[in-house]
Amino acid sequence: MPKRFRDTEIWGRAWYRLLPPAEKCAFDYILDNCDSVGVWAPDLDAASYHVGEAIDWAHLFENCNGNIEVLENGKVFVPDFCLFQYPRLSPESTSKPILSYLSALRKHGLLERVLKGYGYPIHTVQEKEKEKDMEKEKEKEKSDDLSYPQADVSFNFEELLAKLRKQKEGIE
Repeated sequence: MPKRFRDTEIWGRAWYRLLPPAEKCAFDYILDNCDSVGVWAPDLDAASYHVGEAIDWAHLFENCNGNIEVLENGKVFVPDFCLFQYPRLSPESTSKPILSYLSALRKHGLLERVLKGYGYPIHTVQEKEKEKDMEKEKEKEKSDDLSYPQADVSFNFEELLAKLRKQKEGIE
């Protein structure tokens, strides 16, 4: 089971405080069972079983103050999860864990949205990705071309003849 940071200040937030106890447990269950970027593939029966009673999911989703969203594909997303777990996420990072994290966001179609929450302009992220792709292509082309670089053999034949005549005249 992955290790997670826990927001202990959640107990002081009105929206959380007003949830019935079973719904608080359900929210915590989602946080504990979502993937590394805050996306949970709902298994409502298992969640209710682990919480210990039936959950009014519609009530929970309505009363979480935007802290839970249902995505178009039916999965549940916790928008602030990324910001809390990775406070210094950067698209320029070369760290393998961060690259893996960015890849997971991309897989869920959330990369631009989450990076916007970090203050990165969307167009910059797209441009950076395009630049990285272009650099990879250039490196691949270089590695594919193992032949020696060819010399520039373009010349003016008339100029060459004139040089040869001058050299010949200088010798004789």
